[in-house]
Amino acid sequence: MESVVFDSYRILTKEVALGLSPENIKVIKFLIRDVGKGVLEKITRGTDLVQLLEERCMLSAENVEKLSTLLQVAGRNDLDKNVQQYVESAISRNLSNHVLPSWSLTKCPEGTPPSVLRSSTMIMLDLICICRWAISQI
Repeated sequence: MESVVFDSYRILTKEVALGLSPENIKVIKFLIRDVGKGVLEKITRGTDLVQLLEERCMLSAENVEKLSTLLQVAGRNDLDKNVQQYVESAISRNLSNHVLPSWSLTKCPEGTPPSVLRSSTMIMLDLICICRWAISQI
């Protein structure tokens, strides 16, 4: 299952990265300006931006909420729709699975609390799956 999630996540991030215009990238860089001016000056392409978001633990296969928000503010509801479809397909995969989910936390810089890395949606999905698994063990 992890392979399916990872593959669909990579497809999503590629679509988003290639779909961002230079103006969209400017807006998103402004929104994440606390990352540091020197770092942001090097970002010129959507792929660079996606990579930065991943490196800074703002984006992972389990956490796409920040990306969704950034796309909405940048006026890219079309790309955000892809993010929402990704989330819905993840929900479908988790709800149809009766075994304990195997979502892994992204490895991030020391001192980053794990709770920052997980979207509330994915945590809820994990809880639903854990409950289903526990019930199936009775």
